[in-house]
Amino acid sequence: MEFALLKKTVEDVRQENFVDTRDVAKALSLRLLEAYRIMEEHKEVLGLKRCYQIYCSPCQHSGPIYPTYKSIPRPLLCDQCGQEKDPFTATMAVYTY
Repeated sequence: MEFALLKKTVEDVRQENFVDTRDVAKALSLRLLEAYRIMEEHKEVLGLKRCYQIYCSPCQHSGPIYPTYKSIPRPLLCDQCGQEKDPFTATMAVYTY
């Protein structure tokens, strides 16, 4: 993938202080796993750091972002619907500036 295209895409889909990998995948017509791989390969050059955002599938709510997987509270509760979540399945990698 051409770095200039990736950099422009990241800038275009940026949300406040983070980039959602799902948005990168959609913008570049990539499978999500491919987008994660590309973001991991280029995160340092783009000035990004991988963090973890809580996502509740039943209520489709994106919750807080945590700097490390270990910093995610246990038990993990959705801050919208209150449902207890498994941190392994209820988090997605996002990239912060």
